[in-house]
Amino acid sequence: MTLGRRRWTVPLAVAFLACSPALVPAQPAYRQLHALVVGVNRYAADEAIPQLRCAEADAQAVGQLLGTKYGFGDVRLLVGKGATREAVQVELARLADPAVVSGDDGVVVFWSGRAATLPEPDDAACAYLIPQDAAVTTGAVAEPAGLEGDCISTEELAEFADATPAKHVLLLIGAGTGGWGVDRASPGPDGVLRPDAEHRLARRGRSVIVAAQPTEGAVEQGEWAHGAFTFRLLGGLLPPNPPADEDQDGTVTVGELAAYLRASIPPIAAQTPWFAQLGGDAGGLALTPAEMSDPLELKQSHLAETVPFDHWAYDAVQILCDAGILTDADFGLVLSGDTEVTRYQAALLAARTARSLGSEPAGEPGQPYADVRADDPQAAGIRYLTALGLLTPQPGERFGGEAGATVADLCKLVSPMAARARGVELAPGADVVQYARDAGLIIGHPRADEAEPDAPVTRYSLAMVLSRLVGLVRH
Repeated sequence: MTLGRRRWTVPLAVAFLACSPALVPAQPAYRQLHALVVGVNRYAADEAIPQLRCAEADAQAVGQLLGTKYGFGDVRLLVGKGATREAVQVELARLADPAVVSGDDGVVVFWSGRAATLPEPDDAACAYLIPQDAAVTTGAVAEPAGLEGDCISTEELAEFADATPAKHVLLLIGAGTGGWGVDRASPGPDGVLRPDAEHRLARRGRSVIVAAQPTEGAVEQGEWAHGAFTFRLLGGLLPPNPPADEDQDGTVTVGELAAYLRASIPPIAAQTPWFAQLGGDAGGLALTPAEMSDPLELKQSHLAETVPFDHWAYDAVQILCDAGILTDADFGLVLSGDTEVTRYQAALLAARTARSLGSEPAGEPGQPYADVRADDPQAAGIRYLTALGLLTPQPGERFGGEAGATVADLCKLVSPMAARARGVELAPGADVVQYARDAGLIIGHPRADEAEPDAPVTRYSLAMVLSRLVGLVRH
C-alpha cells in the first residue's frame, strides 16, 4: 500500500460551516454553486499514518477562495477531527439530494489528505481517501476489504458524481491516487479538453483532477504554506485575471485548469497531475470570478460559529459578525483568533465599524499617507478613515500597512472615533492609548492586566476593542 503525501502549518482546527447563499451570488451559468472542502493533518491512527502540515490550510484557503471570489453560496468545510468518514458521507448524500442540488447547479469536492492505492490481482488499482478517524495500518500488504469500512473509495466518489443531479461536478484530489477506472488525459491545445466554454457549459459533465500519479507523493513545503497542488490551484484561480484562464475570456474551464496545473506543478514538485472525465456529455465546470465588491461593504458572517461558545472573545466576535463588520472575506472560513493582524487589517475593520455606526465622508479627502495607493483594495480602510478626518497624516508620513499592528496602532484608529462619539475632537499629539483606556476600549484580556502599547493585536483582541467601541457609540 502506498500512502499519498499532503500538508499544513496552522494548529489543528475543526470546522463545519455553511456560507449563506445571501452573502455571495452564484455565477450566471449556474443557479447555485456548492462545495465540499476537506482537509486532514493529524489522523486518529497517528502512529500508523504519517501526519501532514498543510492539508487543513489547503482546505480553508480553497473554501475561502470559492466562497468569496467565485460565487459559491454553499461551502461546507470539514477539517481535522470534523473530517470523519461519516461526516464526509453525510455531506456527499446532501449534495446528491435533488431538494438541495438542481440540474442547473455546479458542485466542487476538494480533498487534501492522505490516500492509499492498492494493487489488485488483475493489475488494476483500488484507491481510497483516508478520513481523520480511519483505523488504517501501514502493513507491507493491505487488503482493500480492510479499507472499505474506514475510508472513502474513489469508486464511491465516482458514484456520487453520477448520482448528484448537478449539471457539472469537479473533484479536486490533493493526493496521488489511481483507481478511478478511467483513462487519464494529458490536457493539450489539440485535446478534447479545449472545446469553448459555451459548449462545455451546455452539457452535463463529471471531471476529476488528481494532484499526482499513484506512485508519486503530493509534495508540501512550508515556504508555500500549502501543498504544491493547492499552491498552484490558488494561484491559477487568483482573480481578477486568473492565470489559468488561457484564452482570457473571463472564465476558467475545467480543461484550462487541468492544463494549467499540469504545466505549472512539475517545475516546482516531483509530481504530475492528471485529469479524467468520469461521465456526462463532455461538459465541464466553468469558474468565473465574482464581481469585486466594495471592501468596506457590511456583510453578515458565520465566523462566530468557529469560536468556542465559552471563549472570552465569543460575544465580541458575534457582535461584529452580526453588524457585518467582520466578514468571511477577512480571515478565511475559520477565525483562528490568536493570529496577529496587520495595520491594514485593523484599519479595514475599524473603517467598517465607523460605517456601521453611520459615519460617511463629507467633502474632499484629507492628506493621504505617502505609501497608501488609491487603487489598493487592502488600503480601503485607512483611506476611509483618512477621508473621515479621523486621521491626519503629515506630508510624507507613511502608514506601513503590511506591518503587524500594535495596541498603540489600534488606539490611533479607534480613539478619534470614541472622542467624536462624545462630541469632541482629539487634539494633535494627544495620548491615544491613555484615551482608549479611559474610554474602556482597551483593558486587555478580561483576566489580564491592561495591554501594553507595543503588544501585538490579535484577531480576538481586535474584536474585543471594536465591539466595545460599538457599545460605547450606541449606548
